[in-house]
Amino acid sequence: MAAIQNVRLIVSDANGTYRHDRFLEHTDPLLRMNVPASGFEAGRTGWGGCLELTWQAMWGTLGVQERDVVELEAMYAAYSGVWFREFAGVVVKSGNSQATGHSNFKAVGLKKRLTEVRCDLTTLPEQDAGLSLRAVVTAATTSGDLGSAILDDPSVLPELGVIVAAFSPYGRKVSDVLDYLCAQAGATWDVDVYRRVAVHVTADPPVLQLTEGTQVVPTFEDTDSEALVTGVWFGLGSRPDGTPEVEAVTAPDAAALGVAVKDVPLDTSVPAWQLAPVTGETFTNTATEAEFIYEILSDRGAQDGGALFTLIDAAQPGTVLFRVPAHRRVDLWAQWLGMTSTVLMTVATEDGSPLEQVTRTILDGKVTLRERYAPPRIRGDRALTYTFHLSPGAQLILYEFRPERPDTDLLTRLAAFHYVLPHRDPAVITVDGILVEGSSVIGPVTPRPMLSLMREDGSTYENTVESVTTHLKLVGGVRTILRAGQREGAEARAARWLGQLALMDATQDAVRARSGS
Repeated sequence: MAAIQNVRLIVSDANGTYRHDRFLEHTDPLLRMNVPASGFEAGRTGWGGCLELTWQAMWGTLGVQERDVVELEAMYAAYSGVWFREFAGVVVKSGNSQATGHSNFKAVGLKKRLTEVRCDLTTLPEQDAGLSLRAVVTAATTSGDLGSAILDDPSVLPELGVIVAAFSPYGRKVSDVLDYLCAQAGATWDVDVYRRVAVHVTADPPVLQLTEGTQVVPTFEDTDSEALVTGVWFGLGSRPDGTPEVEAVTAPDAAALGVAVKDVPLDTSVPAWQLAPVTGETFTNTATEAEFIYEILSDRGAQDGGALFTLIDAAQPGTVLFRVPAHRRVDLWAQWLGMTSTVLMTVATEDGSPLEQVTRTILDGKVTLRERYAPPRIRGDRALTYTFHLSPGAQLILYEFRPERPDTDLLTRLAAFHYVLPHRDPAVITVDGILVEGSSVIGPVTPRPMLSLMREDGSTYENTVESVTTHLKLVGGVRTILRAGQREGAEARAARWLGQLALMDATQDAVRARSGS
């Protein structure tokens, strides 16, 4: 085992203002902390995000108060003079000043702080998800709500190559906004041992190679599929008749594992709808180009004084027809002026089978036909047609026709973070000592590596490192615990809730939880 030469605990107040250092070994007895032989246990995600730090100490020697920010560094005998960063977090259990022996202390990763503060940005423009992430982090770290507890470092917030539509994050939990942006880009985020918000992608992970032996001992666990989610039903609101509006997304694994559905209601601020394409428009008794008309009618500007499409029939009944793929929602606002008239709107499948007919008798003046109309349900991607028939001599002003359908690409990405799938052959790898890669101790493993373990029988075990726990024992040295392929590690629990803007506190729960517990 690697021997510990010294341990340093850097203590700051809740706003990140430095208080003092405490050491295991120091020439000044006032700077020494009294910690038992069990030492410290620091848990991190495979990405290096801080999860939980637990230890015991004599309360009077530590100088740690509730909600203080603490940073743990260790010096190892094999690397004398070099401090390795092991953890940074906020104290949530701060012992008891009246205790005569050792008190229990616990800190959780600073990700918790971002679940407790709100975003004050009024809007984020359409741009790369990474740029929006930077803007949110900068706003949070300059708002004054966090002090300097969390640091803003753009070097660990790269552009992600995915454009996210404009939306307003105002008043949302900062953590929820970051979750949502990362979910759209297929990334994940955490707060690392240097108190920085860092974003990670899963492409091309490094390989961590170990050899089974007396200092590397694997324990293989049973594959568990008791908690299984292979399908997500996203709740997108309600239809006009009160029935729920849902969109189902199914994991590829459902074919082999079976369908196990989880309901996920989406906040209305999640841009889950997209404009459905319209093709095959036909218009009678008008010289206006159909393509131009549709652009006008789908820009949401007509109600605010924008251009209108007017269909006037002088002699024969007039018809305007839109053909769109199967969709779920239509903004439809039409008005009739002039004489008494009857308008008939028919909704039918492309083969002509009628689904619904809406008739309105119009007197002098203006009448709204429908707003935020939801067509009848049909299964599959079958086209629907909308046909409007007017009585002779009537005038139709169609202000807007904007069919929308769920953004299946976005929902597919969001669903991936909700699936709970069994990981085959999960393992706990115990390493006596520290893992060194170049000159850096793999205290945080960043980015999350693929573990490659050479077994004693010559076979190779490979799986993804989900979490790393370092046991800094004052007697007996250091032990590193790697959890690979864990079905419900803390990181996995947090990731299942990515994309939620204002509904759940599961991220906070995941950060508090010990990885793999």
